[in-house]
Amino acid sequence: MDSKYLSYSSSTKYNREVFLLNYGKEMAIFEENNSLLHALGTLISEKKDDEGNFHIGLLPLVLIIERQTTIAFDCLSRYQSYATWMAFRPALESLLIIGKFIDDPENARIWKYKEDNFKEYSKKFQGKALVSKSLPHAKKYRKLLSTINDEFMHSNYSYFEKNLIVKPFDSKKFYLNIQYFDDDFLEHKAFLFSFLH
Repeated sequence: MDSKYLSYSSSTKYNREVFLLNYGKEMAIFEENNSLLHALGTLISEKKDDEGNFHIGLLPLVLIIERQTTIAFDCLSRYQSYATWMAFRPALESLLIIGKFIDDPENARIWKYKEDNFKEYSKKFQGKALVSKSLPHAKKYRKLLSTINDEFMHSNYSYFEKNLIVKPFDSKKFYLNIQYFDDDFLEHKAFLFSFLH
């Protein structure tokens, strides 16, 4: 059976094995970072703050961060950087939302009921308003979220140009295809190191 999907699937398996051979240290760093996220979740579920309050409501967002970073790293291990950033986006947004909840617990209610009062939600959670006062480096994280949106979430020209393969056969015919896997070793490595940072 000639199956494009099975061919794609076997390529992802092969790519992952190559990645693990080449990036054992980076895999260990990811595992360490992921265990820290898990420890943070445990801390949130068991400890009270200085005022005696639990913050268990943050736990689902931490779990989303843990899941999405795992999926994103898996995309990197398959040499699919474009999918890495699509998978990572909800993790980054969850981190920014946690910061907003810490800024003001009332923001959790606004976030939860955004459909009921979208105007209020927009004032607190859209654009630069998503930058938290409590979260270190929140401006950088918000800027990264915008970059991910622009470069990987929408079919902008740069996204289109980056993923398309066009090769002329002659003056009247050309080959057109789309990339499923990274073909630039240095760019993939840069994405890997950026992700782990």
